[in-house]
Amino acid sequence: MIAPIDVTKNVFAAFGAADVDTIVQWLHPNVRIEFYGPAVIPYAGTYNGLEQARGFFKTVLSSVDIHQFDPEEFICEGDKVVVTGHLRLTARSTGKQIESDFVHVISVADEKWLLYLRGLDKFGNDEPEADGWTRYVIAAFDGALGGYASARGGRYVTGLYSVTAHQYFGKITGALPHGRRRGEAFASGIAPVNGMDRKGPTALLNSVNSIDFTQIANGVNLNLQFDRALLKGEKGASLLDALLKIYFERGGMQVQVNAFDPRILVEARNDPHKYPHLLVRVSGYSAYFNDLAPAMKDEIISRTVIAAVH
Repeated sequence: MIAPIDVTKNVFAAFGAADVDTIVQWLHPNVRIEFYGPAVIPYAGTYNGLEQARGFFKTVLSSVDIHQFDPEEFICEGDKVVVTGHLRLTARSTGKQIESDFVHVISVADEKWLLYLRGLDKFGNDEPEADGWTRYVIAAFDGALGGYASARGGRYVTGLYSVTAHQYFGKITGALPHGRRRGEAFASGIAPVNGMDRKGPTALLNSVNSIDFTQIANGVNLNLQFDRALLKGEKGASLLDALLKIYFERGGMQVQVNAFDPRILVEARNDPHKYPHLLVRVSGYSAYFNDLAPAMKDEIISRTVIAAVH
């Protein structure tokens, strides 16, 4: 019998050798891969079964040039294997170099990979378990904060708004087990992590409405970023009105909306003179896009853009 840790080492070795056929040999017939990420990542998505999994690995290997892929530690508990390591690659479409730690979680069954867990359910998709854990973390933080008083004897009050701190602290934090790589921005305020909300604005707002806002009396910020084509005309205005009305009727506290052609942000980043008056909502405030730091521009570009309502 081959141990789950050895199965996983075989898959990683085959990936490092760009050997897709061998990778597939170590996958379970019912394998499921969910790779959450912004739409600019060509292999972001959900893959079920061997043929789709083969397509996933082929797309990964054809989209990037891998200079370094070093699994450093394999940790096994039952049929679960956690792998930490370091990678360095170049995206072929943009020439951008990426260097990051990684943490991968894999489930093994019948000596085969069954589930690649970068795609664990995430907040922002109306998934009860993920939303429940979000509420648990908020309640735990609020409970801990309530045990402290300021120098003047005042009570600290919980708030969930990040301004730009989510980008800075993400920059100095290592990889995390849910699939976030080293250096990637954290979620902005109470918005989902960039690219992790994949079921549209209704599911996103349902997740946010599941939060007990009485525990967050110091305020929140929630980003919604729409493709402007979706909000054109009376139909678009009615759509936005309906979404926001229901959100606030169900107890929503705050929301800030961006609406633009996603390509404009990329063009504005690459040529600052092209759109000198482009104004965007950042995280609790507005700013001219050109005035933002390069890393903050990239963070806004990577946010989920809502192009349809399910």
